[in-house]
Amino acid sequence: MKLCNKFSCHCIKIKLPPKQVIEAKQKGVFTMTSAANSGNILMGLGLEAILAQFANSETYYQNLTAIFGNQYDTSKAETLRIQWQEGDFSNLPAILVLPADRLAGARGAYSITTDTIYIADRQTSFEGLVNLLLEEIGHAIDRSLNPIDTKGDEGAIFAAFVLGQELSPEILNRWREEDDRATIVVDGRGLVVEKQDIVGTNNDDIYREPRAQISLRD
Repeated sequence: MKLCNKFSCHCIKIKLPPKQVIEAKQKGVFTMTSAANSGNILMGLGLEAILAQFANSETYYQNLTAIFGNQYDTSKAETLRIQWQEGDFSNLPAILVLPADRLAGARGAYSITTDTIYIADRQTSFEGLVNLLLEEIGHAIDRSLNPIDTKGDEGAIFAAFVLGQELSPEILNRWREEDDRATIVVDGRGLVVEKQDIVGTNNDDIYREPRAQISLRD
């Protein structure tokens, strides 16, 4: 599968996840195995190659400024760029697959406290899963580069820039004003997360639930 990058002459390739990631697929919904780990999810979906392409872009710093503002740490940004160019993605957060019903409708979330991306085991498309993971990675990068959280949904903006998606001024402004935070409870511990809920097929078809308490305990 491919997602076309409108800002370059080639397309970004989306790989089909291997058996270590996908457990079953039926009626357009596929289930991710809880045994999937960060490494085989990233590699299986081709995310490492996508992030390396972003790091190699001549507009890398301009893109970061558009996404995270002009107060980010340029030294850390350069270190991040070199690591991704060299194929080192050890700085990315851990990824934990959880049963979908434990996320109360959210497809995924990122916690600063645990530096972990939580994703629902039931997803409806590989492209959507790639977008979801890039959005949550964007939140993690913001945490790494900025002393305070960038206003709005910087994760969604990061994903769009990485994938070369063209954003209208209206959508960009909306995302910069969004509050995508929620509180979840993991093993009795309350965690503030930034999350992605239900996303339509177009960039202007967005629905996000209001802030809510989500329990992830058994």
